[in-house]
Amino acid sequence: MTLSKDVPQQGVLGSSGGWTMVPTLTVCALLILWGLVARTGIINPLLLPSPLSVVLAARDIGPTLGYHLAATVFRIVSGFVLGGVLGTGIGLSMQYSRKVFILLDGIVETSRPLPAVALVPFFLLVFGFAEIGKILLVTVGTSLVVVVATVEAIERVPAGVLRWGLVLGLPRPKLFRRVILPAAIPELRAGFRVALAVAVTLVIVSEFMGATYGLGYLINVAKVTLTTPTLVLSVILLGWVSWGLDQILRGMFDRASAWDLRARGALR
Repeated sequence: MTLSKDVPQQGVLGSSGGWTMVPTLTVCALLILWGLVARTGIINPLLLPSPLSVVLAARDIGPTLGYHLAATVFRIVSGFVLGGVLGTGIGLSMQYSRKVFILLDGIVETSRPLPAVALVPFFLLVFGFAEIGKILLVTVGTSLVVVVATVEAIERVPAGVLRWGLVLGLPRPKLFRRVILPAAIPELRAGFRVALAVAVTLVIVSEFMGATYGLGYLINVAKVTLTTPTLVLSVILLGWVSWGLDQILRGMFDRASAWDLRARGALR
């Protein structure tokens, strides 16, 4: 498919593609400003440590920093993937079968507004410090977001696409698999990105309350011991992890829905 001359060309790589110097320069400018403010001593170093002290904090933690980082990433990815698969399956089932929709709609709609963070004490009571509890917490929290996103995405599939599948005489299972689900992928993108943010939040909260390793654990210990450089370092690493995972997710959706002009950002 060729793009019309009326469509702007600069965005065809989508929001996850097309590297430019602007974001890098922005980050560098922020680091320089941070260093200058810390050097002047206007703000108490306990509240705003210098960039050098943050780097030294990584050296002081040593090789175990990688272990803490890997543990958090594993929990986020595991819970997010399980929640995504579960939520997509439930959402598709609700849209495929009217009986399933009637059966589950009340449960989903009453559970969705409840903050998943409120379940942390319950999961700690049942699973203790075990990894399965943290992963299940993330799975539950993300699946509810994905269920709603899937249901809404299928409802937004254009009627013309559905008519095209019906004209071909596709049976209901093939209609869902070959027509409806691919057409809904661009609409699923935003919901999955929100679910990823929920996964990061739930992992860190669970590490606050019941973990012996992870970035959330480092933040919690740094708060108690007033080692602000370690706290800032952990927050920065968490931001990088969240950004990296989001970039991967956006790239996957751009690749899966490359046929859609909106997904590639050509209309932005």
